[in-house]
Amino acid sequence: MDARPDLVLLLGDSLADVPFGTRLQPGPVAAVLSGLREAAPVVGVMGNHDWHVDGEGVRAAFEAAGLPVLEEQAVPVLDGRLWLAGVGDLWMRTPSVPAALAAVPAGAPTILLTHNPDVVLDVPASVPLVVAGHTHGGQLRLFGRPLHTISRTQGNRWTAGWYPAERLFISAGIGTSSLPLRTVTPEVPVLVLRSG
Repeated sequence: MDARPDLVLLLGDSLADVPFGTRLQPGPVAAVLSGLREAAPVVGVMGNHDWHVDGEGVRAAFEAAGLPVLEEQAVPVLDGRLWLAGVGDLWMRTPSVPAALAAVPAGAPTILLTHNPDVVLDVPASVPLVVAGHTHGGQLRLFGRPLHTISRTQGNRWTAGWYPAERLFISAGIGTSSLPLRTVTPEVPVLVLRSG
């Protein structure tokens, strides 16, 4: 809120069923996150853990709280100056980048939201920025290396931060997955975009 962003992007895994953790319900989580709308418009995608908890329930709660969830959809934001496109989670859905971009006018500045960064391999060069979550930055790292393999197909190719060759930014996020342990510093990154 203090950063006064123009947009807030939710990149999935807002809920997770973590052993020894507190099981949260979608409604109260959506209610808390809806407070972000006081700062800026909020748009998101769902992650694999949202689907593990209760995918349809999470989506319904978020949308009822005024938090749009994109899945193979695109919406104009900032008075039409920018488009946000979003795809479903790679592990739990069948994401289609072409379907997500279908409504975007040719040449319109676009950000593609995906939970899983592996989707970047399907994104055309006309999309200047892809933002993702999913990795938790590796969550548990020893000597700078993740203790587990993040991606079934890409290994630990993309863990967190900016990857200019792919036009990909991955947020390490703030939570945990599977185990309530984390050695990676939590983050709520603020990206500053400038026209080329």
